[in-house]
Amino acid sequence: MYQEIDIAIAKGFTADELQKTKAGYAEQSRTSLGNNAGIASIRHSFLMNNRNLIEFFQFDKK
Repeated sequence: MYQEIDIAIAKGFTADELQKTKAGYAEQSRTSLGNNAGIASIRHSFLMNNRNLIEFFQFDKK
């Protein structure tokens, strides 16, 4: 794992890797929002960090 981190730091990420990561994040967000436990977890983490869900949705639109 450390080798992968060193490579990422030295060379960065390819456009393909970045696109796949963004797609994976978007899919995870849709899955989390599809169940009550996911929504509760997101809400809890935002409350603990003194943030509101408007920020979540604004970030998600990007």
